Amino acid sequence: MAFVNRSIEQFSVPATIPQCLNYPRTYPQGIAQINYADLYVSAHRLFEAQNYLECAAVAQSLANSSHPVFKSHGYLILGACHFNLRLFDESIRYSSMALRCDPSLTGAYYNLANALKMMNRLEEARDCLRQGLNICPAFVGAHLLYANILVYLGDLQTALEEYKNVTKLCPDLMIAYYNQSVLQLRLKQIPECAHTYGIIADLLKAANETEKALDYYREACKLKKEDWEVVYKYGVALKEAGKV
Repeated sequence: MAFVNRSIEQFSVPATIPQCLNYPRTYPQGIAQINYADLYVSAHRLFEAQNYLECAAVAQSLANSSHPVFKSHGYLILGACHFNLRLFDESIRYSSMALRCDPSLTGAYYNLANALKMMNRLEEARDCLRQGLNICPAFVGAHLLYANILVYLGDLQTALEEYKNVTKLCPDLMIAYYNQSVLQLRLKQIPECAHTYGIIADLLKAANETEKALDYYREACKLKKEDWEVVYKYGVALKEAGKV
């Protein structure tokens, strides 16, 4: 395994929409003539089935609603559908409309930033994610996307801190530790990188990926020979794998 020349593993998750919510079935001013709650559920199912064209048609009906919640979510879903159809200009337009309707829609910030990134508008994508994370600091996907964008922009130390934030939120998320170790190596934070390698090795061993775990234990020991905990774990893993 070539550890020295590794690159950041890209985080590319399709655009997102919220889980189906249990909206009331009746609304003021005669809105219940169209059952927008059922339309929302239908749009969600179509999106999950990756039927983005039909989903967009249903979402347009939601966006035409006079009910502010369904209107904003309709635009959010339209932005997500157009992103996954790789129509990034349209995705940006609809996600922006969703945020004009409801500036608290964290999913819309994520979708907008994702589309901006695809259009190489990196500074705008970074600033958009900052806004979204201020509203919802626990949005793991947004932290990962934010960190990736910071890497593109050359702000490696801030990106590293973002990956650390992710591991606090999701202690078992491999991609965050992997990218953290890549940046630590680039920034010559060798003891910290050795520690991260040890965590990655522990996760791989727990997932029964023994050979990969041994590679990471071995590299951790090379970087920090005095880390006796890792040395011990490496020895145990070698014994369990029948290599000693």
